[in-house]
Amino acid sequence: MYLPRSKRFLLLALSLLLYRNLSAQSLPIGELVITGYNTTVDTDNSDFASEFSFVLLTSVETGQVLSFTDRGWLSTGGFRAGEGSLTLSFDAFYACSTEFRVYKEENSWKVEVLSEAGSPTVSEAGDFSLSSAGDQIFVYNGNTEPTLADQSAFVTAIQFAGAWQSEATGPVESTQPSIFANNPGTDFVVDPHFDHGKYNCLINAGATVDLRANIYNLSNWGFENASSNRFDLGSPCPFFCQGVCTAANIGGISTNSAGNLFCPGDKITFSIDGNLNDASLWSLYSGSCNGEQLTTSNSNSIEWTATKSGSFYIGGLGGCVTNPSCMAINITVEDGPMAVCKDVSINLGESFTPADLDGGSFDNCADFALSLDVNSLACESLGDNTILLFIEGAAGQKDSCQAIVTLLGEDEDCDGVADECDECPGGNDKVDNNKNDVPDCTEALPIEDIIEAWRCGPLLDSVFVCHIMNGDLTSAQTECRIPDEVKEILNAGGYLGPCGNTPCGAITNTTNLGNPLALQVFPNPTSNRVTVEIPDLTGMHGQLTLHNTFGQIIYATSIGPNGPGYVSWDLVDLAAGIYLITFENDRTMIAQKKLVVTK
Repeated sequence: MYLPRSKRFLLLALSLLLYRNLSAQSLPIGELVITGYNTTVDTDNSDFASEFSFVLLTSVETGQVLSFTDRGWLSTGGFRAGEGSLTLSFDAFYACSTEFRVYKEENSWKVEVLSEAGSPTVSEAGDFSLSSAGDQIFVYNGNTEPTLADQSAFVTAIQFAGAWQSEATGPVESTQPSIFANNPGTDFVVDPHFDHGKYNCLINAGATVDLRANIYNLSNWGFENASSNRFDLGSPCPFFCQGVCTAANIGGISTNSAGNLFCPGDKITFSIDGNLNDASLWSLYSGSCNGEQLTTSNSNSIEWTATKSGSFYIGGLGGCVTNPSCMAINITVEDGPMAVCKDVSINLGESFTPADLDGGSFDNCADFALSLDVNSLACESLGDNTILLFIEGAAGQKDSCQAIVTLLGEDEDCDGVADECDECPGGNDKVDNNKNDVPDCTEALPIEDIIEAWRCGPLLDSVFVCHIMNGDLTSAQTECRIPDEVKEILNAGGYLGPCGNTPCGAITNTTNLGNPLALQVFPNPTSNRVTVEIPDLTGMHGQLTLHNTFGQIIYATSIGPNGPGYVSWDLVDLAAGIYLITFENDRTMIAQKKLVVTK
C-alpha cells in the first residue's frame, strides 16, 4: 500500500520512539567505591564545604541514575528523616576506572569527571552536608530508597563516624544495612573518626575485586581532622581496571538524510555517537543485533547502500567483545517506480508514445524513463491489443503495467484484419497455421499445413477454395479442389478456404458440393445452449461441426435421414465470441452458418 510521505514521516517518528532505550541499568553492589571525602567546616565558604569522590569499577550507561544520601540507616530499616540526598545522572557512557568528584560551590552541587571530559548532572533534595562530627554516605541505584525488606538497590557506603551504631538514635549515627554485612568489603568504615580522608593512589591497577579491596583498606588512606588540611579531591588516581572487557557504548545514531528517508541506491551514512572502548570495530546488522552482518567500520561512521526499508542495528565487536549490545535505527527506503496505465484508441496508421499510455506513473525519488514494448500496430491488429508500458527509475528499478490500445478501422468480413490490408475478402486472413506470418488463405500449402475445417474429400486430402471469377465477389463460390489446383484459384483472384468463412462472411454459391441446404440455428445469439436443424436431408447423411474462427473444432456430430435431423450442443463452457457451424457430406461442405455466443 502506498502511503503519502507525510504519513511515512509520522510512522518513522513513532518507530524511533519505540526503539529508544529509556531504561537505565543498575550497578551491582560494590561496583562503585568512595575514594575521598571532606566534611563541611564552614557553610559560608565553598573552600570548606562538603565534597566527596568515587571511582567506577564497572561501566555505566547514558541516563543511568545514582543517589547519594548522608541520612543514617535506622535499625528498624529505612533512612532517618531530615538531612538530604543528591541525585546524579550520567550524561554519557563511562567506563570502569572513571573517577568523579561531587562538590558544592556557591550553594550549588556540581559533578566533575576527573579522568576525561563529561558533564553529568546532580540535584539536591533537602540539605546534603557531611558533618565534621561524624557522618556517612550511602549510594544506591535510581531514586527509589531501599527498604528493610528490599535493600538490593544499595551499591556502597562509607561510615566515617568511627563505627556503625546499633541503634542509630543520634543525628549523625547509622546502623549497617544487612546487605553490606552479607557482602563484606562492599562498604568502608573509617575508625577512628576523621573529618577528611583520601585514598593514597599507591595501588591503581588490578582486577576490580582487588581494586575495591585496596581502596577500602584503611592503611591505604590518608586522614586529617584540621580544617586547614583538607584533601585535594580534584586530583585523580590513575586507576585501571584489569581483566575487564568494556563493551562499546552508543549514545545515539543519525544518518545523512532527514527522517532517515532514502531512495533506492542512495548511500546511507550512519554516524555513531559513542565509543568502541575495548571493541575494535563497529558492525552494522540487519534483522537483529548480531544477526546478518552487513559491513564494519573502525571509525564512527558506517556506509551502506539503500535497498529496502527496515531496522538496522549497530554494535561494537572485536577485541574482547564477542557479544555486542546494539542500538537500532529505522530506515525507510522509498518504493521503486510505479507504472500506471490508461487505455487509448487510435486509428489505423497512427502510432502512439509512452506518454499516450501513461496514466500517472511516478517515482518518489528521482526522474524516470518510460518506454513501450511496441509503438505501432499493423492492420491485422484491429480491435483491442495489450501493450506493455515500462518505467525505469534512476537506480535501475523497473515496473510495468498493461494498457489496452484499440485499433480502429473498417473490417467488413470481421476477421480482425482491416479492409485496407484484407487479402482474402470474406475469407479469414487471421489463420496462420504454419506460423510464417503470411495469411494461409493466400498460399498454396501442403495439405498437412491446412486447418481441418478447410479440408474436404473422403480422405480429407482436398481443400476448400473460394473461386472468384474476374474479381467479381458476387460470383464467389466454394469448391472442393485437390491441392495441385489451389494455385490456379489463387492466381485467378480466389483464396484458400471456404467463401465467407469469417464471422461476417457468407457463402454465396457452391459448386461441386451438391444441393445446398439451409441450416436453422436457434437461439442465435445464445449464451448456454444451441439447437441446429436441417429441415430436408433428402436421404443424405453427414456431419455437423462447430468450430471457432481459427478452425479449431468444438463439436462434431453425425446426422442422417433416419435420425431427428437436428442436434443440440451445450455451450456453457464456451467463451463469448463468433463461431461457425458447418454441415459436410462425404467430407464436402454443404452448408455453413454463423453462431454468436454471448456471456
